[in-house]
Amino acid sequence: MSVSKIYVAITFSEKPDKLIVNATQFHDSVTLFWLVTFDGNSPITEFSVQHFDPHGINTSHQLTGEEKQLTINNTKVGARHIFIVRAMNEIGKSDPVTLSFITVAPGKVCVYVVLH
Repeated sequence: MSVSKIYVAITFSEKPDKLIVNATQFHDSVTLFWLVTFDGNSPITEFSVQHFDPHGINTSHQLTGEEKQLTINNTKVGARHIFIVRAMNEIGKSDPVTLSFITVAPGKVCVYVVLH
């Protein structure tokens, strides 16, 4: 009697892990860029960025899964900006990454605070 062996690889899909987010400030704009650490074994379909400006206005930006940066123009020196960034795949949304900072004049040191 012969014995046959079958090996099966099973891959589980899940929501993406939290992104790594950073920002670069220019004289009147801020560019956010992010890195996907783990896509949950399912392609990233969309990135969502919420921007709270100094006046408390909430603007949502939906980007394709290929885009990994967003530039916000017309920022004012001395203004606080809050960004919430998430990745999405067919299973769900990643946990949010919140980035909060006050824009500064060019050539000055800026500290970015990432809230988990």
